[in-house]
Amino acid sequence: MPIRRARMSDLLDMQATNIINLGENYAMKYYLYHAFSWSQLMHLYEDYNGKMNGYVMAKMEEEGETGDIPEHGHITSVATNRPARKLGIATTLMRQTEKQVKQVFNGRYIALHVRNTNDPAIRLYQDTLGYRVHAIDQKYYADDEDAYEMKYVFGGDPYGAKVMRISRNYNHDGILEWPEKNPDGKLKFDNLLMSKIKEERMKEQEKVREEEDAKETPSDRRKKNIVKRRLNRLMDGK
Repeated sequence: MPIRRARMSDLLDMQATNIINLGENYAMKYYLYHAFSWSQLMHLYEDYNGKMNGYVMAKMEEEGETGDIPEHGHITSVATNRPARKLGIATTLMRQTEKQVKQVFNGRYIALHVRNTNDPAIRLYQDTLGYRVHAIDQKYYADDEDAYEMKYVFGGDPYGAKVMRISRNYNHDGILEWPEKNPDGKLKFDNLLMSKIKEERMKEQEKVREEEDAKETPSDRRKKNIVKRRLNRLMDGK
């Protein structure tokens, strides 16, 4: 396939491809930042007429508070034009990026974020490319949809989860299968799920209280205030 490294002259076409195909868009200065910092991690696919039909843009990130842990790669954006999908373009672009992260930057793994309802993208990353879920980032996107943080660990990943059922809502309600070597992964997910349920219940209770308050008459509020004052006096021993 005609895949090559992106040049400065390609950035406008990359931005246009991003805007047409994805909901998460970036200002031109962000493309320039990647081009100046990690030009080895920007690739595009051209058809034989020289038309761009896909691109990938990635960066390197350090870990640890002082950046003392070796870097890993992160996919910032990958997109393919609709007429050119199902041709393996995204797969080839991703594999090229993984190769560069490992060989050029000596990265330990490569990560990305994906909407938890994006079935085609999750299937590509998980089933075709071998990525696994390592975390759920709540309200990661501008419209408050949750994201899966997925990783491809060079040399194998015994700790990441597989998505067994895609979420149907912006707030994660899918099913993840954690490996036996990572029992804490399931525990963390269960705790996250329980905290979400608790938060939703609190919101429902607050809504009921607000509706009840809205139905109260001035006479009801006066009676309630009298009861509160009497209770306060009893608590104070007066």
